[in-house]
Amino acid sequence: AHTVDPTNQLVMPVKGASHTMPTLVATPEPVEVTIMGRKRKSGVKVRRVNTTALKDYVKRSLELPPPIDEETPRRWCEWPNYPAEYFQQLCSERRIQRGARWIWEKPTKHTRNEAFDVRVYNLAAMLVEGLDRWTPEQWRNALAAAKLATVQGAVAPQANEQREPKRHNDTPYFQR
Repeated sequence: AHTVDPTNQLVMPVKGASHTMPTLVATPEPVEVTIMGRKRKSGVKVRRVNTTALKDYVKRSLELPPPIDEETPRRWCEWPNYPAEYFQQLCSERRIQRGARWIWEKPTKHTRNEAFDVRVYNLAAMLVEGLDRWTPEQWRNALAAAKLATVQGAVAPQANEQREPKRHNDTPYFQR
């Protein structure tokens, strides 16, 4: 899986860890990739993600009560008019104990859970970029800038439009 920053077209390759980790998101590690049938060592750097801990975090965030006053609590999410299937996917997995370990499991092999997995990987990207440490003022400024960009016509392209990716330097994100 990967997470894309829509403003800069940056990609952060991630992989869910099948074991417990001391961190939520590990530092990038090189993995072998196959190019034209040949293995290339250290071709891509991938971040392992502690999916169990991040799924716990997302699930706890979903259980927060709605805000009472004007101040929005940390981890609170405003939901646009997503279809019901999105929320079914978001709540599709259950946490169960298997032996001494707690794991997340889908009820059936065919249960769709993409919304839950994407939310977890987006949370990982947010942690890597340090957005979890932003103050309410920083969030207000970012929201105001996004609204201003929309008003000025700098909105994201439609699905059928072609656009050259923007890069802020010559080093790809996964090699920094």
